[in-house]
Amino acid sequence: MRTILIITIVSATLVSQQQYKKLHRDALRQVVNGKPAKVVTAMRARIGDKADDPEDWFMLAIAECKLGQADDAERSARQALKLGMPEERFALALHDWLRPIRARFPKLTAQVRLAMGPMIGAVGPNDARVWVRTTDATTVVLHIDGKVASSASTSPEADFTAVLHATGLEPDRRYSASIWMESDGRKPSVASTSSFRTAPAAGTPRTFTLAFGGGAGFTPQFERMWDSVGATQPDLLLLMGDNVYIDHPKHPDVQRFCYHRRQSSGPYRRLLSHVPTFSIWDDHDFGTNDCQGGPDVDKPAWKRPVWNVFKQNWANPSYGGGAARPGCWYRFTWGSVDFFMLDGRTYRTKPRKDGVGTMLGPHQKAWLKQELLASKSPFKVLCSPVPWAAGTKGGSKDTWDGYPLERAEIYGFLADKGISGVVQISADRHRSDAWLNTREKGYPIYEFNSSRLTNIHTHPTMKNALFSYNKTPSFGLVRFEPGGDAPRVTYEVVTINGDHVHRLDVPLSKLRD
Repeated sequence: MRTILIITIVSATLVSQQQYKKLHRDALRQVVNGKPAKVVTAMRARIGDKADDPEDWFMLAIAECKLGQADDAERSARQALKLGMPEERFALALHDWLRPIRARFPKLTAQVRLAMGPMIGAVGPNDARVWVRTTDATTVVLHIDGKVASSASTSPEADFTAVLHATGLEPDRRYSASIWMESDGRKPSVASTSSFRTAPAAGTPRTFTLAFGGGAGFTPQFERMWDSVGATQPDLLLLMGDNVYIDHPKHPDVQRFCYHRRQSSGPYRRLLSHVPTFSIWDDHDFGTNDCQGGPDVDKPAWKRPVWNVFKQNWANPSYGGGAARPGCWYRFTWGSVDFFMLDGRTYRTKPRKDGVGTMLGPHQKAWLKQELLASKSPFKVLCSPVPWAAGTKGGSKDTWDGYPLERAEIYGFLADKGISGVVQISADRHRSDAWLNTREKGYPIYEFNSSRLTNIHTHPTMKNALFSYNKTPSFGLVRFEPGGDAPRVTYEVVTINGDHVHRLDVPLSKLRD
């Protein structure tokens, strides 16, 4: 009996750790669904004698506010702040969840401040997008090298976010960026400073490095991953989906909670304040686990609202087909490399046993073919939120294995049109792999897969992969060397501790028939 008891306790602890990314998110959903008393009970049970997690106290304060227990909510809120809850994130909650106790925190609401960001988003040779969130409505101004480059207003309707777009920049040059803010009619002042480097001019054979990954559920002990990524000094960052685990497409407030929590992370803010970042979504950002959006633009009814929240939290160059056909696909160029960022959820249909179906939808697929034909770059990167390779998820049809005819169609198109230099980047599996994908016609395509940035949960390693790693959180580091006599791309797996555990060198000469 004693042995059974010990095993039960250990198992419960492990489950609790694995579900941390879901714990407070799902508690907020209970509050939304009219069950704040259950949340109060659950949070008080978690707090117990330990009482050192600000997220527990923050969620307790939210539930107590909903129950009209203002004095208790104030005590819980102050404990959350004492334990390190970022004041700026707390100030945002005073607009809604903590509004009943807003007047009790005058110092946090007296002046508008930068809440989150700046995030350097999409950067081109001649332009850059910078994302910010403020604690209240205000005007924000972007200065580039000391000169006004762009201005915008934040508002409650956009969750107090803005994307500032600077144009007229020079290629491959480092710029300083500062955010100025107006507050309560006062003279604008500097809220933050950072810097970034613009992309090389299109066609320039400049060597560069990118970091990529997915599977970034909020896990406090793994938030240091963002500093580990920064230590490799990447030129850009690709976040490939499951960037936050929301799984509640009908609840915009829950979606915003997940973004606020991640964007308040110190290591995350440090990294994105100077590394150009491009993103797409996967199932846990878009809908629910292994979901399909279906062929319609506005069905399910939550499809467009989820897209709007996504846009409020990133600074990509574009978003699918825009308002007429929402999505998150787009193309961008970095020197001599073209990136095709794909949306594998918005118009995905249910996989069928006969292989008929679509992951991309007809409009995105037509766009992809057109853009591939237009590409003149020696390297072309197909970036998918889920793996291309066969057998990466057992018998699941959630990867490209669920859409074998569409995958074969794309592979055949590459062969028929003589398109060379293609490699693949993907995410979804909670590990880091390399694959070599053969086709009926044409050269084999190398795939780099990584999706365990901050997740505790892992997926088993795969024997059929060129290599497969899951011992610790990790990310992909890809170096493109398009110039010289021997152009190549190199893929490495780097752990949260900075160890380089696998490497694959692919000469450009192997990426042609």
